[in-house]
Amino acid sequence: MKFTDTFIRRPVLAISLSLLIVLLGLQALGKMQVREYPTMTNTVVTVSTSYYGANADLIQGFITQPIEQAIAQADNIDFITSQSFMGNSSISVYMKLNTDPNGAVADILAKVNSVRSQLPSEAEDPTIDMSTGSTTSVIYISFSSEQLNSSQITDYLERVIKPQLFSINGVAKVNLYGGTQFALRIWIDPERMAGFNLTTQDVVQILQANNIQSATGQANSYYTLFNGNTETQVKSSAELEKGSEMCIRDRIQPLPLKNQFLKW
Repeated sequence: MKFTDTFIRRPVLAISLSLLIVLLGLQALGKMQVREYPTMTNTVVTVSTSYYGANADLIQGFITQPIEQAIAQADNIDFITSQSFMGNSSISVYMKLNTDPNGAVADILAKVNSVRSQLPSEAEDPTIDMSTGSTTSVIYISFSSEQLNSSQITDYLERVIKPQLFSINGVAKVNLYGGTQFALRIWIDPERMAGFNLTTQDVVQILQANNIQSATGQANSYYTLFNGNTETQVKSSAELEKGSEMCIRDRIQPLPLKNQFLKW
């Protein structure tokens, strides 16, 4: 006796099963989602740590390796890649498909904080960045100007363009490549510094002490309120030279700082 003989002898049963299959198919057709690009969550967490002045081997041994070993204990990790180069460490953690991004960041942050005390004290605090979806930028936009220089273009993009791009629905991250920040570049004369028994760190501390943002507070009277404001940031090499001279006189003879060991 064949399996099909049952449906031949009982046509009502065959029709009922056929109708049931058709009804189930129609119901599945209405609920099933057919997409060219299915919704999936692909999370990549990047941990970056800066240690200025350290070479790649020092970064690898004292920063990248301890952090990488701690992160490896987190859950739902697919694989980890790391890079150690001059002054910086970058660790990329690729999570398993459809892992909760917020939970992954919280778990990795806890692992990084657990080894923060083992890192060199001069190293900056690790920063954690998360990206979901494709790690490749969707669009690249080039900016140029005949009136603005490179630093001015970068400042305009940071203050005006980037906030507008972030307001667009679906934009998660905007990276700026090739920009030049406003800065005063200083060349140090090692021979002059050695003659005055000064180190590079001494010069850095003096420069930082003369270029700070200071708050002066308020002055209250019976009828009036005065808000104090002090211009403590330098805007030119002459201002920085003058302030540095005043700070350095306690350690060396008062000679013009520009002619001693700094070149603007």
